[in-house]
Amino acid sequence: MVVKFIRYKGLKKDKLTIKIPPHGTSQESSQCGHTRLGNRETQAEFICQDCGFTANADYNAALVIKKRGIKALLDGTIMVEQKKTVRVRKGSRIHIGQEATVRRTAGIPRRVLVSVNREAPISTASSG
Repeated sequence: MVVKFIRYKGLKKDKLTIKIPPHGTSQESSQCGHTRLGNRETQAEFICQDCGFTANADYNAALVIKKRGIKALLDGTIMVEQKKTVRVRKGSRIHIGQEATVRRTAGIPRRVLVSVNREAPISTASSG
């Protein structure tokens, strides 16, 4: 449920969201990549035994996850899909300034206000 919520929020803000395995992120240094159980002696503090980097343990783990996500994108392990376009069906009669519900093949329906050129919506808002 958390993954679905984060993806939904990411799509709403046009942000890329990917799932990265969290295994070992609490023991890995975000600066040098050194992994050891002794790097995290307490719940809140991270101290790298190799390079001496010190930070909050959760913040360091977030940096490790970020680094892994960027690496996965650069290596081609994760492919970014192009954003889908939304079109109004042919033959439907929609007037300028009229609100319409547009159903997409993947995702939630959107309420749009039809613009003058009928191709680009003036504003979009999710329907609840």
